[in-house]
Amino acid sequence: MQTISILQAIFGVAMLALGRKLYWLFVGGIGFAIGFSAAARFLDESSIWTLLLVGLIAGVLAALAAVFMNRLVLGIAGFLVGGYLAVQLIELINLNSDLPIWLIFIIGGTLFALLVAMLFDWALVGLTSLVGAGLLVQLLGASSILSLALIAVLVVIGFIIQGRALLKK
Repeated sequence: MQTISILQAIFGVAMLALGRKLYWLFVGGIGFAIGFSAAARFLDESSIWTLLLVGLIAGVLAALAAVFMNRLVLGIAGFLVGGYLAVQLIELINLNSDLPIWLIFIIGGTLFALLVAMLFDWALVGLTSLVGAGLLVQLLGASSILSLALIAVLVVIGFIIQGRALLKK
């Protein structure tokens, strides 16, 4: 699992600093993360290699789709990231909601998809900064409050780095 942590750290830094330029990698990474997580949840007792293979296939398909169907795929990625982050946030702050997880996913996903549609470049900066920050903080295993603070700081750093490049464009 140490190799996965190293890859997660590299991907997290890449998304934080270069996510907008590497949107296809961002979409592929989200595809990998969702494929890996879904396989871990639904394929009981699967080996790490099976989980990695499912994640890799999902990631490659997502990256290819991003290259050929740019804005549509980014809207879908916004939906998936928004849903994923909404569920993770609910779990991170231990909020006991009466809403089913799938509904929280749909609400978060819909809000992020709308954000992506209205502010394409800036939404991409935000999405990739959030994902990069989340991946890096997840590696630390810090407390909920510290994790939220670190995510906030890293997102600001991601916005500064990517925003400067976007404004020069």
